Parts: sequence; structure tokens; C-alpha cells
Amino acid sequence: MVRTDEDISFVVKVEEVIRGDEAWSIIYKANQFNDPPPDGFEPILVKIYVKNKSSADFLELSIYNSLSLATKGNVLDGWFYSPCCLDSAGLVEFEVKLNPSGEHTGWFASAVHIDENSPMLVVGADSSGKGGVYLSLN
Repeated sequence: MVRTDEDISFVVKVEEVIRGDEAWSIIYKANQFNDPPPDGFEPILVKIYVKNKSSADFLELSIYNSLSLATKGNVLDGWFYSPCCLDSAGLVEFEVKLNPSGEHTGWFASAVHIDENSPMLVVGADSSGKGGVYLSLN
């Protein structure tokens, strides 16, 4: 998917999704002090690729300002459930500020409803869940 936002043009792709016990195993391995997701939710790991297609502008994406998940019709902010230290489990975390033409692949950890059949990665929505780009995680 290619997104143009004012003067910034970028490509973002979901490369891999891991849910449930396998995701929890990786999150726990990363840091044994990571809390499990809240009741009714299961952990999810999403591997994301992004390329800044702009020739002059920087692109910054992170769970703190532009990444979230949509589950059961709700957009959850990056602070909802964000276990730390994925690099300790051998994963590169998705936190990026890219120079023009730069690219990055990294992992985003969060949680979705246990019975969610079609969660979505949300890139660039505002705090009320409006706007942005929605990518299927199926």
C-alpha cells in the first residue's frame, strides 16, 4: 500500500502476524516482566515494512504517534498494551524515523480480542480513530 500524506509518500506492508500463545512466548522471552494482555485479549505481533518514498521529507512512525490496532470496531492506541524490549527476543522493534528513500522492517506488539477474526493495523489515525490507513492482519 502506498500512502501520500501532504508531502510525504510512503509504502507500508504487513509481512507477518503471530497471535496467541506463540506471540506470548516471544513477548515473555523478550522480558519476563512484560504483563500478559488484559482479560479477553490475546497478544499479537505484527511485522511491518515501511519505505519513505519522499525525496525530501523525513517519515516518523511509532506506537506512540502513528501505529495502533483496530479490534471489534475499536481503535486501540499504542499505549493500550505495549510490551517492551522485543529486541531481547531477537526481533527489531518498529520505531522509525526514516530519511528520504529510507526503509525499515520491525515488529509491533499489542493485543486483540481473543475472538477477533479480522483485526487491522492502523497507520496514522488521529486519537479518535479518524483518518489513517487500515491494513488487514489476516
